[in-house]
Amino acid sequence: MLYTIAHKDKTAWYQTAAKRVTIARRFFSWCTTQDQEHHIAWAGVSLIAMAAVFFPLTMGVILIHGAAFGFIVPAMISLILVFTLNLSAQSTRITLPALVLAIAIDLLVIITCTVSL
Repeated sequence: MLYTIAHKDKTAWYQTAAKRVTIARRFFSWCTTQDQEHHIAWAGVSLIAMAAVFFPLTMGVILIHGAAFGFIVPAMISLILVFTLNLSAQSTRITLPALVLAIAIDLLVIITCTVSL
């Protein structure tokens, strides 16, 4: 009986799959936690960032490079997106990804406008 095979560790047979946490899921969970304490601060930061930094910068680049209507519309849409969501008092789970999207749109317009000439 010394040579009988015994399986003492049965956890080695079956392993549960680890839940993968993606960057997007981590970002959305962080946005949700920001709503409880910093909602007003994020609303102010996003409005000021779009109205005082990104939109004037984007419009300045567009106007320097010929004021094409195809570049003005996406810049205005990104500004309207942030203002509409913040003034309708949406949660940061919605407004922060919209702010990131609006900044990405503005940067894409700036890059496209400078490269197209």
